[in-house]
Amino acid sequence: MLKHSLTVAIAIYCMTGCASSSQGTTKGLPEPVSSSPVFSEPPTRNTPTSRATWRINPVAEAEKYSSVLTTQIQQTGNSGKQDSLTVTTLYSVSIDRATDVTSLTGKIEAFTVQAGEQIGSSASEIQSPVFFSGKFTGQELELESLTSTNHTYSLTCDDVSLTSLATVYRNTFISPLEIFSGQTWQDSTSYTVCSGSLPLSVVSIRNYRLAGETILDGIPALIISQNEKTFSRGEGSQGQHKILVEARGTTTRRLYLYRNSGILLSSSADSKTMLSIRTSGRVENFVEISKENTTRQK
Repeated sequence: MLKHSLTVAIAIYCMTGCASSSQGTTKGLPEPVSSSPVFSEPPTRNTPTSRATWRINPVAEAEKYSSVLTTQIQQTGNSGKQDSLTVTTLYSVSIDRATDVTSLTGKIEAFTVQAGEQIGSSASEIQSPVFFSGKFTGQELELESLTSTNHTYSLTCDDVSLTSLATVYRNTFISPLEIFSGQTWQDSTSYTVCSGSLPLSVVSIRNYRLAGETILDGIPALIISQNEKTFSRGEGSQGQHKILVEARGTTTRRLYLYRNSGILLSSSADSKTMLSIRTSGRVENFVEISKENTTRQK
């Protein structure tokens, strides 16, 4: 039972990859704040109190990234059982903001999972590269296609290749085209993810603040602080087990953007997730502590 529950619990955060827009609000989850980002107003340039302002000139060029996500999970209560998971993703992505509709294309070049003893080595490998495309509607990322060289994937929880896209979702966002010191903005997303064959409805509320500027590896960069709250709920069955999963998580992320074009240079994140899994008349609770580092490859 422990191994089964650990596999479900860790999959919720680390290996969710099938995301699509959902209409309305799932029972038990909060309303998204808005489908579009809410920006604070820029200062008037003519006044003596005007703060430093930067104009972002986006470029639609493919950028390559490496992400390493490590998660420690512990079952609460008397058992004290714990395990770990490391997910490494190599991917490239291009965001085109030249028109009213912001589009996204890219590919997953490598995706590996190293699991602990309780989880085992059951994680499936994907046939890479996997190509994806999508668009932003407001601030909602909608996946339009997912293909490899010889296969077009169905956008359902039955395809393990979708798990590799979780990294892209976590590290993709849109900043204002004009941004000033201390500016804040907020966005939210509502979508469906997959934990194995179990679909989970997720609401994610993200708050951003321009914290300052720096030089990162010789490149002028803007520092953005991101605070995120995530709520998820899912019901279904895996094998003969009926499962109800509920989770609440918080993430603190620091983003470094190229000051001229706004592309992501690197990010680091710390997350804590509280999970409750009801199955076969039992309730098991877990705590996940995760760290993710994403870096742009030169």
